[in-house]
Amino acid sequence: MPDRTAKMQNRIDELEGMLGMQSRFTFSIRLKVGQIPEKLIGMLMSFPRVSAKAAFAALYGQQCNKPTFNVLSVHIVRVRKILAQLGIKVQTLHSFGWALDPRDREKLKRMEL
Repeated sequence: MPDRTAKMQNRIDELEGMLGMQSRFTFSIRLKVGQIPEKLIGMLMSFPRVSAKAAFAALYGQQCNKPTFNVLSVHIVRVRKILAQLGIKVQTLHSFGWALDPRDREKLKRMEL
């Protein structure tokens, strides 16, 4: 059974990596970014648009006691404040989710070099 658990954890890690949720950012330590905002920033950097439903599923899909869907609004407020310190604005895509301007996405990637 431990082998199966290890395989499942490896697969979860692989999928989170594909979603950009395992990214560690150099500015995270300096700006004291929490784990969930950092995962959301990773998703915003990895995809042109991030739907609220996909973000919620990616962040909380495995949990038995999931928070309410509105918790994403709280996390996005934190993400906006963090990225504003870097001169980056999170765009709201009404009735969908969020996005970063492609230039801002590139700016963030350059900060990681």
